[in-house]
Amino acid sequence: MTIQSDQHPKAEQPIATSLSAPAQHQQIKVEGFSPNDFGLSESEMNAVVDAHWSHWFETSELDRHVDWNVEDSLQDGLAEKWNIEGPALVAKLKALTSEQQDALVTEIKRKRAAAG
Repeated sequence: MTIQSDQHPKAEQPIATSLSAPAQHQQIKVEGFSPNDFGLSESEMNAVVDAHWSHWFETSELDRHVDWNVEDSLQDGLAEKWNIEGPALVAKLKALTSEQQDALVTEIKRKRAAAG
């Protein structure tokens, strides 16, 4: 027997936690841009997602520097783990346009959500 009341919300209702992203930080769809347009190999994309696995994206200005976390992660063996050329990946990330960087952040968030 299931008792539902205001004191016992339905299980399907989302419950806000301290881990819930505020509305301004939720994923934004970038119109007209495909993740394939990053110019990254699958291993490079996996390395980028790995480097940002626990990163909390805050503002688009800071988020546009995914190369920073990747570069930092190279010291911890990211390139060896994914069998990539680390400095070449960092150079590719630095060369992305603002729109590509925004779309890359969206793709990182999508891949993390799909895995979790």
